[in-house]
Order: sequence, then structure tokens, then C-alpha cells
Amino acid sequence: MAFRYTGQYTETFAAALRKYGLLATCRTRLRDVVLLVRRLYLVKVWKMDIHPFSLVSRKAVLDRTYPQGVHIGEGSAVNFDAVILTHDMASSKRLHTRIGRYSAIGARSIIMPGITVGDHALVAAGAIVT
Repeated sequence: MAFRYTGQYTETFAAALRKYGLLATCRTRLRDVVLLVRRLYLVKVWKMDIHPFSLVSRKAVLDRTYPQGVHIGEGSAVNFDAVILTHDMASSKRLHTRIGRYSAIGARSIIMPGITVGDHALVAAGAIVT
């Protein structure tokens, strides 16, 4: 069975190589593969609900105390150093935290447990959503 690339790039590797150069083409394709492997790891091993068309930064922190409580919708982006929590040790609660469709979670923001961020929402960088 032949491997068919189904990522966001529709041009062939050779066409991208001519247009952008070797380093940029390889770096971009490798980044996509790393993000795909990380998403599969979070979904299959930790049982998180992350839509295949969402983007989660490699440096984003998703709570592993209650991983089934993480829900990220289609087309959403979670930027670097953002923290999505699903547990509250002070009150011994484990809650579901949901990120809606086509939402953007800014860099270094914190989403507290039990919060639902709506569809098409924008969470500013450094924000704490309670």
C-alpha cells in the first residue's frame, strides 16, 4: 500500500522543494508529522478527545490527572505554554474542560477545570479563564 500524505499541503514534495528549498520543506513536513504523532499519543494512550483537525502546540500542557476530561473541538488552536486543567485538588474534583470548534487559546493562558470555551472564541495570551 502506498503512503499518501493527507496533510494541509496539496503540492508534491518536489514542487515544494523547488519553491521553498530543502530545509524549509523538510522542517515543515517534519513538524506536521511530530504534531500528528503527539495528537495520536494523547488520544490513544491518554484517551483525550482531540479533533484531528485541531492544532495543539508541542509546548502546550494538557492535564493528565484526568485526561478523559480534555475535549478540543474541530479547527481549534492551542498555542505554546497554554495550560488546560481538568482537576481541582483543593476541592478534590475532576471536571470536563471543553474547547469549542474553531477557537484559539492564546500563549501562556490557563483554562481552569470545568470551563467550556465556546465555538469561535478567542482567549487572549496570558489570560486565566475561570
